[in-house]
Amino acid sequence: MKGLILICVCIYLIFTASKSIAIELIKIKDIPTDSAPKAVEISPDGKYACVVNLEGSSIWLVDTDTFQVFKKVEFFKTRGIGWDYRKDRPIKSVREKPVECDFTESGRYIWVSLHNDSSVVIYDNMEEQFESKNPAEYKKAKLIELTDDSSSQRIIKLRRIVVGKTPKVVKASPDGKYIYVSNWHSSSISVIDAKTFTKIKDVKVGSVQQSLIPRGIGFSTDSKIAYVANMGGGSISVIDVQTGHNNIREFPVSRNPRHIVITKDNKYLYLSDNIEGKVKKVDLTDYRVVGEIKVGKLPRTICLDPNEDYLFTAVYGSNILSIIDTKTMEAILTSKMYKPMGVSVSPNGKQVWVTSYQGNYVSVFEIN
Repeated sequence: MKGLILICVCIYLIFTASKSIAIELIKIKDIPTDSAPKAVEISPDGKYACVVNLEGSSIWLVDTDTFQVFKKVEFFKTRGIGWDYRKDRPIKSVREKPVECDFTESGRYIWVSLHNDSSVVIYDNMEEQFESKNPAEYKKAKLIELTDDSSSQRIIKLRRIVVGKTPKVVKASPDGKYIYVSNWHSSSISVIDAKTFTKIKDVKVGSVQQSLIPRGIGFSTDSKIAYVANMGGGSISVIDVQTGHNNIREFPVSRNPRHIVITKDNKYLYLSDNIEGKVKKVDLTDYRVVGEIKVGKLPRTICLDPNEDYLFTAVYGSNILSIIDTKTMEAILTSKMYKPMGVSVSPNGKQVWVTSYQGNYVSVFEIN
């Protein structure tokens, strides 16, 4: 009998060892935000999260230890033209609608795309005032600083850089030299020198015969290659960063690729496909899809944990956060969440932050 029990235990251990790595999410806090939090990114040092509120025309900085909002940057709204994505037509809107963000200089600078302004702006955490008398070179905003027992506010100028039409994703190269911006309605990527704050060039994606709609951006670890997800066109563009930011090839990959991430060894690219409702794994040696999983309706942002064991996916249309084992491409955990949009994992891999676009809050989970 003891021998039978031992055999059963061994079989169980072999079975569990072959399965996906276990993971658990524990809800820490729901933090109310401004209207329509589109994205969230945790700073490289892990000290704060930047929440980008599209309809609120603001960005909020939140302490990752205390979960307290300690700064708000509120843009002054001016008239502009936006885009109705359901009816596929221009509409009256405001220019100052922030979409996505990224960091340079270890989190000192926050780069933010403005959907209807054909620009990106830069907030300096050192709060050195950008001085310019040319209105085209800056955006005015209200800076609100909050502590436990007081608050203060003042008007600041944020450096502004003109890019293409309807900028979406903002992505810094790992070496911190460049900022790439995907321009939805210009079928281009704007390349910015992150040190001099000047635009270098616009890189066209697609061809004369076919205009593509770029969105997601990912870099190789050595910053030599950039990959761009063409949400309209179903392809990935490959840009050679080190030889002048040239579009060297495009390969078909999926119907509607939205967001992408690249592994540290530069072997694989993961993407979310908005129409197919899938997450796919692409081998970058031959550009083949080597794994995929149906996650639900309208998957949005995806994010790898630091060890690259898990891929966190905000599945907007199915109201879930899905966690995928990157080796098996199986969903190992799903967590209910209302209209998740942006996802960011802390550098130490202990927290994941997820925005609820229609719920107007960001959820913080502890990862075990």
